[in-house]
Amino acid sequence: MVFVLSNFAVGGGVSIFAHNNLKHNFTEELSQDDNHYLWIHLEKLSLDIGAIYKPGRTNVKNFLDTFSLQLDRRKRAVVFGDFNFDLLDPSSSVEDYKDTLTESGFKIINKIDPLQCTRETTQNKSLIDHISTNLKENRFHLAIIESSMSDHKQIYFEIDKYQPQSKPKIGYEAIDYIRLYKLMENNKVDNINENYTEFECKLSQTIKQCKVIKVKILNPPRQGWINRNILDKINQKNILWQKHKNNPKDEGIEKDFIRERNTVAKDIQLMKSNYYLKRFFECKNKPKKMWDLLNSLANNKTKEIASKLKKGDLEVKDGNNICEYFNDFFSTVGLKLAEAIPTKYHSNKTYTSSTTDANYANYGLSNLNLTTSKEIITIINKLDSNTSSGIDNINTRVIKSVKGCISDELTRCINTCFRTGTFPTTLKIAKVTPIYKSGPKSDPSNYRPISVLPVLSKIFEKFL
Repeated sequence: MVFVLSNFAVGGGVSIFAHNNLKHNFTEELSQDDNHYLWIHLEKLSLDIGAIYKPGRTNVKNFLDTFSLQLDRRKRAVVFGDFNFDLLDPSSSVEDYKDTLTESGFKIINKIDPLQCTRETTQNKSLIDHISTNLKENRFHLAIIESSMSDHKQIYFEIDKYQPQSKPKIGYEAIDYIRLYKLMENNKVDNINENYTEFECKLSQTIKQCKVIKVKILNPPRQGWINRNILDKINQKNILWQKHKNNPKDEGIEKDFIRERNTVAKDIQLMKSNYYLKRFFECKNKPKKMWDLLNSLANNKTKEIASKLKKGDLEVKDGNNICEYFNDFFSTVGLKLAEAIPTKYHSNKTYTSSTTDANYANYGLSNLNLTTSKEIITIINKLDSNTSSGIDNINTRVIKSVKGCISDELTRCINTCFRTGTFPTTLKIAKVTPIYKSGPKSDPSNYRPISVLPVLSKIFEKFL
């Protein structure tokens, strides 16, 4: 197929030959001020191909104004042409031409070297035939071919087939809940255990047996409020800005640009507000996701603790030693604050002395009712499924998925602890994360501890 554009009986004009196997369509033709512009679109490659001819006699500014508008409208394009801008002989017009390409996101593929000239006489070499593109990921091959067909050399240009980079994948641990339920159901038979430590150990081991490795694709970050409509309006605004830049004295173009700019800004703000309003409603019962959202809005990047802490005149740098120092600081800060209370308040027993009311004299743990399986299941159902797991790595979803299998044994364990006046040691251990507040990061007092207790401890606490 051949597309030809020419207004002259002799000379001028541009042609594009496209193979019939390539589905293509004609998109634009323009002959203006003796400059010629021709564009086609290759559907399969989603690629625009341009052919340009600019005689050396035509006005540079008028040509670049029209050319830049054509480039701005094309997202994936390759443009060929005889531009009569000699890249081997830099001048103000050549620099303006290069700037126009750069501002539109295009780069020249030709190698700027006398050996790669496209026109050669006995006295002079010039590089006036160029190929430019805004394709970022493709690789190109270009060769200059001697030919007797014209006083210009031919350019052979090849684009390697683009192989899109596959999205990164990561493996993560997940739990096969169906298998977990079956195993816990089998372990339930003839189980009369009342020891919590044994119960916790058995549950943890069963969970480990049911862990599987899954793979997920990491999609690139994307602003949720940006849609096709917004992108089209931004492109239209950019086109008007380019017109205003080329015609700064035209008040009509300036007003059109300002109106479009303000409209786009309002539309983006509205879309952004609606997007985050929806996100906040989705996260209202999910504290972790809510904090992630708030941190993203506040650009809060201070999630990591300091690389060193000050301990008197010494500096603690080793990771394990930093953890131990934080642990020591948080576990003793309460005692230090209590010691700082004036001595005259130490003898005040108003709120700490035991009651002497006769009605409560014989009231003790033995008088309280023990829990039941039904009560334990009710407590489990009310637990928040979105909370993090404790140091035992047993999360709420696991507990809820096997509540019918563990409720009887867990009830016996809780009642045994209740009767003996003990509380499981493992449930007293919290996973503590220091959260930076303000001030020097090397001072541990500028961090607040966030403690995450095991989910099972919350069941004990709800009952007590």
